[in-house]
Amino acid sequence: MRLQLVYRIVNDYNCPRQLQGYFVLRSDLHSKVLRDNRELHPSPRTKTAMGQSTFMYAAAKEWNDLPTDHRNYSSLKSFKTKLFKFFTDLDKTDHKCSV
Repeated sequence: MRLQLVYRIVNDYNCPRQLQGYFVLRSDLHSKVLRDNRELHPSPRTKTAMGQSTFMYAAAKEWNDLPTDHRNYSSLKSFKTKLFKFFTDLDKTDHKCSV
């Protein structure tokens, strides 16, 4: 759910007015072409677990941890579909049954 909201904010797709411009893409800050211009600018460094649990920090980290191709979908529907498949596949690889 958090990543869907980040997708809406980054792509300005039905984004709540209060959250417009909440995240900054690295490509908006640098004129150079970087490896991944869809990464969010790192949020302020936090030294505490409480700081790392904030929406801004956790959402930016989760977004940047996604594979690059998952951040570039043109529609919310395709993003949600691929995100669901990504997490179910990830879950399958993490759980190994002995049966």
